[in-house]
Amino acid sequence: MIFLNRRAALRYFEEAIIKIEEMDRIESAWLPLRACGFNARYFAAQSGLMCMSASQGNLIFDKQFLQSLLSRIDLCLKDSPDDEYLKSMKSAALRLTPNN
Repeated sequence: MIFLNRRAALRYFEEAIIKIEEMDRIESAWLPLRACGFNARYFAAQSGLMCMSASQGNLIFDKQFLQSLLSRIDLCLKDSPDDEYLKSMKSAALRLTPNN
């Protein structure tokens, strides 16, 4: 049940990212929009990482999913390069990435 909630959270944040598109990345973007975009990417990456951890090999995450997870973390790191939690999320995602 918890895994399904994580997947639902991931879908929710992905939906928000789709709606925002890249409008929050524009230099002159409204600050609350920039914050919403950052939070959506941050929590989508966190939810995706939890889904990967919870699957323990029961689900196969394709390369596209892994690439989007890592790109979200990288975008967040551009805005907050000293965030240790983001750095640890990236390390965890790389550790969970299959070697194929």
